[in-house]
Amino acid sequence: MRNFILGCIVGAAGLYGSMCFHVVRAADGHHFVPKTALTFKDSYVDIREFDIVKWREHVPLAEAIIQSDKRQLIQNAATTAVENAFDHVLDRR
Repeated sequence: MRNFILGCIVGAAGLYGSMCFHVVRAADGHHFVPKTALTFKDSYVDIREFDIVKWREHVPLAEAIIQSDKRQLIQNAATTAVENAFDHVLDRR
């Protein structure tokens, strides 16, 4: 019975956390960003390979990052995307 109750508490905490926070994996590690709305969308997002098209698909995530004063995550992801594009172009020649 004790394990069941512990499991319920851990499960409820996990659900609450996934509804209230984005877990963002960036080049410098993991970051917890408060969500702007209670949803399960984008609970875990790896932004290391994001380009402008991906950011347009994840607008609520970008808004949450900006509101939480972690703009460097978007800037670092953009820098990485540009570097990857140049690497891709240079490798083809």
